[in-house]
Amino acid sequence: MARSFARKRFVSRSLQPERLEPRCLLTAFGLQAELAPVQPDLPGLYPWHSNNWSVHLDGDTAVVGNLHSDIHVYQWDGLTWTEQSSPPYVARKKSISYDDDTLVIGTDPQDVAHGVAYVFERQDDTWIETAQLEAPGDPGADARAIIDGDTIVADFGGEPHVYRRDADGWVEEATLPTNGRPRAIHEDTVVVSRSSDSPVVFERVDATWVGREVISDTGEPLSWYPGHVDIDQQTLVMLGNDDVHVFDRVGEAWVQTATLGLTGATGPVAIEDGTIVVQAPSPEWWDPAAIVYQRFGDQWLPTRELTGQWPEKRFGHAIAADGDRF
Repeated sequence: MARSFARKRFVSRSLQPERLEPRCLLTAFGLQAELAPVQPDLPGLYPWHSNNWSVHLDGDTAVVGNLHSDIHVYQWDGLTWTEQSSPPYVARKKSISYDDDTLVIGTDPQDVAHGVAYVFERQDDTWIETAQLEAPGDPGADARAIIDGDTIVADFGGEPHVYRRDADGWVEEATLPTNGRPRAIHEDTVVVSRSSDSPVVFERVDATWVGREVISDTGEPLSWYPGHVDIDQQTLVMLGNDDVHVFDRVGEAWVQTATLGLTGATGPVAIEDGTIVVQAPSPEWWDPAAIVYQRFGDQWLPTRELTGQWPEKRFGHAIAADGDRF
């Protein structure tokens, strides 16, 4: 099925999206080696759980998890992806986040007052539980957490809590002064979405977290709730209001600088070093494609269409990015 792009008037002939086998592609349903055919399905990855997939990529490690089953860890050796030991099973998962041999899993509360965030760290090839993070929150609230480097931000149904890893383990550093859910993190910057207000971006300045407004292209604070969110360096990408939008750090705020023109987009987004990958909107949920956008000056142009080989597995439902690998 042919696709159209609302911003085609900005796209030169040489930059029209082309279909290709990507250099190295990570999805919830398979890992593709460099310039090699797609490998068979990885063990334990069941397509009927596609709505709950979570994928993460850091260097040569890929973490592929499902909220209803085990978490799988794979290592790239230059030729292929090999499954490594998995962390202990955690029931009732609500979120999965991974960075630099550390995994944090948020859970629903079930028989306790609120959810807990479990932290596992990989030592050699063994996963060791190093912390259980919990804090007062709304009764019955889930725990959802994200990690980057030595920082974890967790939501227990109230104000997000920031934890910092030091020689004694994970120590609470701060509480972000707003009720909301942490959605994306990059180094000292965290994006928090709020159900009844515009998102806010918190930045660590010395030992203090400072909130910055997210401003729409009308000059007003953002008025819609973001679906999928990712951040890299000074650029933020958010799905919402029936499209994909890009925001850059300008002065003391994050200002909308582009809209990709993917009307009807509902899938995840990932951004890394001037490249955005987003699941392509389609009238058929199984249509297997993701679109790659690259930044050229102040414009974002579609340059590639990534395709899978198993349409029934909803290619691109989960996306991860790190370095030059997606």
